[in-house]
Amino acid sequence: MFNPALIGRAFLIMSFPAAITTWHKPVGFSAPLTDAVTTATPLNIIKLGGSMAAVGKSFVDSGFAASTDYGSVLQTLFFGTRAGCIGESSILLILLGGLFLIITKTMDWRAPVSMIVTAFVASWALGMDPVFGVLAGGLVFGAVFMATDYVTAPLTAKGKLIFGFGAGLITVLIRKWGGYPEGTSYGILIMNAATPFLNRLIQKKYGFVAPQKGASK
Repeated sequence: MFNPALIGRAFLIMSFPAAITTWHKPVGFSAPLTDAVTTATPLNIIKLGGSMAAVGKSFVDSGFAASTDYGSVLQTLFFGTRAGCIGESSILLILLGGLFLIITKTMDWRAPVSMIVTAFVASWALGMDPVFGVLAGGLVFGAVFMATDYVTAPLTAKGKLIFGFGAGLITVLIRKWGGYPEGTSYGILIMNAATPFLNRLIQKKYGFVAPQKGASK
């Protein structure tokens, strides 16, 4: 019923929060790994009452950005030139991977698009920065690679849209009022629990072909 990777991550984040939220500073392959980033994550800085300028300062102090202005912060988040969870830091590469999966018809676009758009609108409606909310954290990674899991996602097109809507909304609600700065994992897991009900409410008719308009009877 639940995405196994997210169940594992949820267990680890509750059991070993410090170990799983501490990242090493990215360096060249030829350089030794001797430095570590001990500042809070961008989402955590905002959660604790910080500003975008504080996020930019953390990037500058860590050597990830050359400026603290708003555009530089968004650029750092988009290209992924920062410390973060493996696989989720570069939004550009995640989107390119998702586009490839859509073109090859490996992935359906409805759940990830619905999740990202819902999170954007909900963040704006609740007075949060919607662009930062999409680029920071694991929202895009979760939408592209977790919400589209064949086994734990709904079967129908409408079900996928509702799934993405619910996951995006829950993610933003946790970020806004929850004690944890990120909510993507739990948003998707909660909607995983709703998947069987969505499949029953909006059933897929196997072998059914809708009659064409104007067809002779």
